[in-house]
Amino acid sequence: PDTDGDGLPDFWELQYFENLEQTGSGDPDNDGLTNLEEYHHGTDPTNLDTDSDDLPDAWELSHGLDPLASFDAEQDPDSDGLTNIEEYRHATDPASADTDADGFEDGLEVQIGTDPINPASFPIDISGTVPYEGPQTGMVHVIVTTDSNAWVSAHEAAIQVPGAYAISNIPNLTNCWIKSWCDSNGNGSNDSWEAQGAYVSNPAYLATNTAGIDVA
Repeated sequence: PDTDGDGLPDFWELQYFENLEQTGSGDPDNDGLTNLEEYHHGTDPTNLDTDSDDLPDAWELSHGLDPLASFDAEQDPDSDGLTNIEEYRHATDPASADTDADGFEDGLEVQIGTDPINPASFPIDISGTVPYEGPQTGMVHVIVTTDSNAWVSAHEAAIQVPGAYAISNIPNLTNCWIKSWCDSNGNGSNDSWEAQGAYVSNPAYLATNTAGIDVA
């Protein structure tokens, strides 16, 4: 029976609230679902995350997930490299590999450090040359860094001899320093006596793919 005519069976109200004072439109756990919706979906109206998977019930339902199945938090239905719990934390769409439709999958953007929900923020590529003609030899490293003092970066190209280089998947819309150095002694680190170069327009604010960045 539904004594108070609110669409919620008495047994259900008594199970969760121990009284019949709730209404069908109420939302005591503030999860975005009314009591009536909680009843129809089989979720707990006193717990915004019924299955304890760190995904709010309303979010799961709005994205086609099961608020009663905790295993779906670690699934990746759109195969973009982000699990559903990661999609929730980054405010991306677990049903779309490219939430902001900028041509780059959400997982890549999170990995690179761009914003997967801002179509103006995306990874870019740069290219240019290292025209060094000095006496030193060895692997030439070209790096892109947001730290003017750094000589190590995740965004790097290593070329056997001075010449053309290219670096992919650099976060755009940032000020960065583009530098080079010659690893003459082969120890993998930049020593003060080794030849160094820098892009003449450092720091460079890169918005899109850019060629002709020569590091002399």
